Amino acid sequence: WRVAAADDPFANIGDYTAARSFVLPSLTTVLRTATTTTASVTKTRAVVRVRGRVTPAHAGRRVVVTLFRKRGGAFRLVATKRPTLSATSRYSTSFKRPRPGACRVTARFAGDADHRASARSVTFRC
Repeated sequence: WRVAAADDPFANIGDYTAARSFVLPSLTTVLRTATTTTASVTKTRAVVRVRGRVTPAHAGRRVVVTLFRKRGGAFRLVATKRPTLSATSRYSTSFKRPRPGACRVTARFAGDADHRASARSVTFRC
C-alpha cells in the first residue's frame, strides 16, 4: 500500500508497496518455576535462630537472611547472614538477640535461570 499526499511532495510519508520481512518471537517461551522459601524463628536468652528450606531443592545455593528491629515506627536493619542450603535444601543461621521490641526476619532466595525468586518474612517479639 502507498501513503502519500497527492498534491504535496514533502508530505509523502513513505512507499510501502515493497515486500516486508520481519521476525516473529519464538513460540517456545521458557517458563520459570516458582520457588517457596520457609522460615521459622526460635529464641533463647542470647540468640535468635532462623531455620527453613527452599523448594524445589537448590543444594549449595545461598539464602539471604536479614534481621530487622522496629524503631521509630519502621523496621531497621540489624544484621544480614548468607547461609548455604544443605543437600536437602535447608538452611539455619543465628543472630545475637537484639534488645526487646518488635523484630522481623526475612529469608530470600534469589532464584536462578529456571526458578523464580521467593521470600518469607516472620515478625516476632525479640
